[in-house]
Amino acid sequence: MRFLYILTLSICIPAALLAQKNVPGYMGKKWNFQYQAYLYPSFNNPNGEEPNIVSADEIDVPTSLNFQNHFSIAYTISKRMEVLAEFSAAKTNFDPYHSFIYEMDVAKVYYPEMKARGGAVGIRLYTKHFAPLGSYFAFKIGYTKVTADDLNYSIVDFYTGGPDEDYTIEGGSKGAPTLTASFGNNRIIADRFIFSYGIDFTFFAGGIFNWKPLLADESRGDYIEFGYPETYNDENQEAYLKKAAARYAMMSMINVKIGVGFLL
Repeated sequence: MRFLYILTLSICIPAALLAQKNVPGYMGKKWNFQYQAYLYPSFNNPNGEEPNIVSADEIDVPTSLNFQNHFSIAYTISKRMEVLAEFSAAKTNFDPYHSFIYEMDVAKVYYPEMKARGGAVGIRLYTKHFAPLGSYFAFKIGYTKVTADDLNYSIVDFYTGGPDEDYTIEGGSKGAPTLTASFGNNRIIADRFIFSYGIDFTFFAGGIFNWKPLLADESRGDYIEFGYPETYNDENQEAYLKKAAARYAMMSMINVKIGVGFLL
């Protein structure tokens, strides 16, 4: 996170110098506080714990909505520019198995939970009106940490067909930088309140080697050796976290955003 602090200072110090010139924002209001919901279809990635088991060889994951929370504080430093700081939070589930035979390995399939927390700093450039009114382009750079819960599972007993000994792949965290470009529009109501909408494109570096085709069924990444947990303990945990990071990378790639806020 150290580089994020350095980036924050590198943006805030010039902003403070510009602010000394007393450049007004919209109606003299310089502070812009917003909450935005990020939404986009999951494209067959799970958003819940329980799978829909169609048969012994097939599990169906219906398309649903990804959901993320973003909170931002922006300050107007010129007629058409804001600097901003943002905090984001997300929670979903992911498929750590990714093998056409995993139903034969694991006695009970379920999708573990993962959380993502991040921060970013950046700028918004407005095209026609005084900031923060109207259409804008934004660029942000930040850092996000993905945390996955433990995965508890049992291997199918070869002779009985029932569950055998229980095993656990420990969860953990994986963090990486993010780069974001977005386009949006702010509508101001009663000179105080904001309704915003737009589209956001985010690249999460932690999932770069685990991305999959957009419409595929499971995250790519290293295969977890469920049948040999003691031999491949470290490798299994690394592969497990890669799959969680890939899930976040995919759910952040493109998002439609809708938000509300107020000016001070």
